[in-house]
Amino acid sequence: MSDEQVDQILADIEMAVESLRSDYAAVVSLADQLDDEVESLLEHRAAEGPASTSATPRPRQTHLSLRLRLAEAAARQHREALCGLVAWWADAAVVTVMVTAQGRKPDPVRIAAPDPYSLMTAEDLEHLPPIPENDRQLAELALFMAGGPALPGDPPDFADKAKQHIQSVGLTVKPGPGGAPMLVEDVWPEPRRCRLWGAVWQEHQMPLLPSTAQLTEALTVRGIATETIDAIREASSAVETQLAAKQRFAELERQLNGGELSDDDEKAAEAEILATPDLTEKTDELLIAYARTLTQSLPAMRAAAT
Repeated sequence: MSDEQVDQILADIEMAVESLRSDYAAVVSLADQLDDEVESLLEHRAAEGPASTSATPRPRQTHLSLRLRLAEAAARQHREALCGLVAWWADAAVVTVMVTAQGRKPDPVRIAAPDPYSLMTAEDLEHLPPIPENDRQLAELALFMAGGPALPGDPPDFADKAKQHIQSVGLTVKPGPGGAPMLVEDVWPEPRRCRLWGAVWQEHQMPLLPSTAQLTEALTVRGIATETIDAIREASSAVETQLAAKQRFAELERQLNGGELSDDDEKAAEAEILATPDLTEKTDELLIAYARTLTQSLPAMRAAAT
């Protein structure tokens, strides 16, 4: 891809992110408004006195409740879509920066790989980093065990869990030449993201990014201007800190659900979780800042590379 094509793709992803972010805010606002209206209506009915023992038609309440349910569902769907777009932008930006600093052009297939709405061909997948052999072997073992008779101690949903594990490494099951099931690389968006980003995506809905140290070192040896590196270091460090907070939150929840803590530690963990602000919204903001900082640094990268 030419520099102009790369810039246009990154600009188009940014435009999509900002547009969907605006749509998401509008849907959340509508859901909040409807929730207030439903609450107000219920308070008004409670003030009127005890409800009748027989069913009473309440079309207005039903209408509001249905609209609220639809708005909440739309908000969840917008939230998921926005997360995918933001992760794609951050990934595309850092991949472009890393190869540009080396004087190379980004592979369009690699840039397109985390696209949350596109299919790829088997030929396209050859451009992506290979699936580690250990992951393939574990997926083959899961396929073999899921196809055999249930063993004592196997959970009732073992086959589903095996399928999820296979997808989590970027593979899927297809009939082989003789009809026996075989593993092939999955062309759908979610398995591709799992393949590229692993547990960071599956557990925390964030892309797998280079560490701040790796990123700044790669740019420093290429002679990138200090002010550019400093801006990237700040944005990258903020994302790293946020990922650590999400990992901490998940670990506390795991310990609580597993009953691993003493009474005092359990109370401390619950207090820490309650005191933790919403991580989802902040994650988006930090990833957007990260992607925008790296995108804006590209002219300096190209100048240094030439």
